[in-house]
Formats: sequence, structure tokens, C-alpha cells
Amino acid sequence: MKILETLLFFIAIVGLVMAAESVSAGVEFYVSPAGKDTNPGTQAKPYATLQRAQISARKSSAAGQPVRVILRGGTYYLPTTLAFTYSDSGTKTATVSYESYNNELPVISGGERLSLKWTLYKNGIMQADVPAGVEIDQLFINDIRQVMARYPNFDPKVDHFNGYAADAFSKERAAKWANPVGGYMHAMHQNEWGDEHWRIFGKKTNGELEYAGGWQNNRPSPPHGTYRFVENIF
Repeated sequence: MKILETLLFFIAIVGLVMAAESVSAGVEFYVSPAGKDTNPGTQAKPYATLQRAQISARKSSAAGQPVRVILRGGTYYLPTTLAFTYSDSGTKTATVSYESYNNELPVISGGERLSLKWTLYKNGIMQADVPAGVEIDQLFINDIRQVMARYPNFDPKVDHFNGYAADAFSKERAAKWANPVGGYMHAMHQNEWGDEHWRIFGKKTNGELEYAGGWQNNRPSPPHGTYRFVENIF
């Protein structure tokens, strides 16, 4: 009886060791902004995009292999949405993880890198053409967020919106704008419970602005009569 118990114990221990080894054994895919998606995804030859790594991770996970997707430092731009579904969840024995490499800092950005040719407009104002179809609501130059063209001008000393004006998007001010399409209207909630935002789509025949939005606050209300500003209008 003791010989049988010892044998069963031995088999159980061997089974646990084999199970542990099967769980720990897996595959690694490396991604780097300096890589190429035609690479094999190794540390020496990493992929360039998370989308490419995701394809390989899904295949390995479906084959029962644990997967680590390791991101080297740098910025990864996402021209299209990176969607994770149940196919990316892995299993108890074939886990899937996305992680940074050692102490490097990968940044996943929904923005787009632009190579622009800047020219002087006037009075120290610089301008550049962007590719067709590009819509901008934030612009970073050398990793510093820029202040978009706005009224009133940006003032870091002002608490509300860093500058506000009651006539920010009035009919009279809109009359000065040749083309306000793509501009943004911002206003505090009437009772200052938060702020609301609207996208400008044009001007009506009577000169008033056409816009949509205002649902960002869970208690919609008319815009505050004073705390307002408008931006992204030339």
C-alpha cells in the first residue's frame, strides 16, 4: 500500500512539474518604432506595429502557447483603432500579456505624426498645410502641446478656460469668420457643474452658427452666459 501511495505521489509531483513547465513555456514577440512588420518579431528583429504583433499573438494563443508582447520604448501611432476582443484574452494555460521592455517607456498614441513645412504668415504667426482628410483638435510640436487659435487668447492666470468672453461665439463675432467649419465652442454648464463642447459645421443664412454637441455633461443645460470661448477658427 505504501509503495502504491509513494508511486501515486511521485506521479502527481511529475504531473505538476510538467504542467508548470507547459504553462511557463511560451513565445515572445517584440515591437519597436524602429522595427518592421516584415520582421519575425524577435528581439533582434522586432515588429513595427502593435497590429502586426496582435496577429502573431492571436495565432500563438490559439495554438495553446502563452504569449508575451514586449514593447520597446518610443511612440506607437495608431492610424486605425486597435481593438481587443475575446481572441486576445488567452486562456488560463495560454496567457497573453502586453508589457514594456525593462524600464523603457512605450507610448501608444491615437495621434498622427505629421511632417509639415512651416512658413511665416504675419506678426510671428506660423502656418502649414496638412494632408487632406486630417482633422486636428490637438497639436504637439516637440512633445509640447500647442494652444490652438482661440478667442479670447490663452491666459494661464485666468481660472475659467484660461480665458473667457460672453461674445465668444455670438452672431456678431461669427460674422467676422469667413469659414468657421471645424471650430469648437466651449462653455461652462449654466450652473457651473462642468463644461460642454460643440463642433461647428458652418453658418446659417441668418449668420448664426450651425453646431452639434453639448452632451458631454450628464445634466445638459443652456451654456453659461459668460464663461465661454471658441477655438480652431482662422
